[in-house]
Amino acid sequence: VAKIAPEGKGLVYSSYLGGSGDDYPFGVAVDGGGTAYVAGSTTSIDFPVKSPFQPSLRGSQDGFLSVISADGLKLLTSTFAGGLYRDQIFGITLDKNGAVYLTGQTNSPDFPTHGAYQKSVAREFDAFVLKFKQAD
Repeated sequence: VAKIAPEGKGLVYSSYLGGSGDDYPFGVAVDGGGTAYVAGSTTSIDFPVKSPFQPSLRGSQDGFLSVISADGLKLLTSTFAGGLYRDQIFGITLDKNGAVYLTGQTNSPDFPTHGAYQKSVAREFDAFVLKFKQAD
């Protein structure tokens, strides 16, 4: 994860984010204060977590969401998101209230759902949308 100074005139920070497996960042969103929200997929059983929604890798590949402080010095929160099989996060956005929206694909029959329009996987891979509220 890297932050470039305005107009490309230098590096503000650059950091590794991952574990011993394969880590794929597919999206980043930045809030008004410069906090970076990184989303992707990982096969790392030791991917760094902090105050996680899901503390461990559950399948062969799970999605992840990691939040990095504006100065790049702190991992504010980081979690896995997935089920028993293969889960990938490809998109991320933030709303004006600080909620995080993630989208991707899954073939896990136990993918975490709550208030779901569709409660189970219908095909080999289905799309998903996850919403995380802003932390208090």
